[in-house]
Amino acid sequence: MAASVRLLPGRALPYLRLSGRYGDEVDVATGTIGTGMALGAGAVVIPMVRLQGDLSGEWRAIDAPGTPTGRLVHAVTSRARVNYAFSPRLSLRGVAQWQRIERGATRAESLTGSLLATFRMDALSVVYMGVDATGAAAPGRASRTLFVKLSRAFRG
Repeated sequence: MAASVRLLPGRALPYLRLSGRYGDEVDVATGTIGTGMALGAGAVVIPMVRLQGDLSGEWRAIDAPGTPTGRLVHAVTSRARVNYAFSPRLSLRGVAQWQRIERGATRAESLTGSLLATFRMDALSVVYMGVDATGAAAPGRASRTLFVKLSRAFRG
């Protein structure tokens, strides 16, 4: 059983979403079938012409009989994405995501983020520059990646 509500209120808040789901689900890590529940919410916010934000969150649980606590998996995810257009040629995008997963007695948390700058040199050429960072609750598991990409389309 699933239910979803989508609203389109206006210019500054053009999209709102609430969703819920209940029913049989499979835990992909163990292959166990249980009763799953999920609640989600999301919104798009445009406070000014050049700035747009996308916020979302989800809570998910899978219960299975025969497990010590009755709960097989419990997960929470929050995500924020912000785009800013300095001009039609130059834009900046930032994304952050936090996730917590509890599986029995184990618990894992992670925080990831990325920053991407896009520069359109002409109609066929784009330069991307960015950084991607992943952090985990356990020390020593963080990583960072810096990249530059040139994309060029050729006319045939």
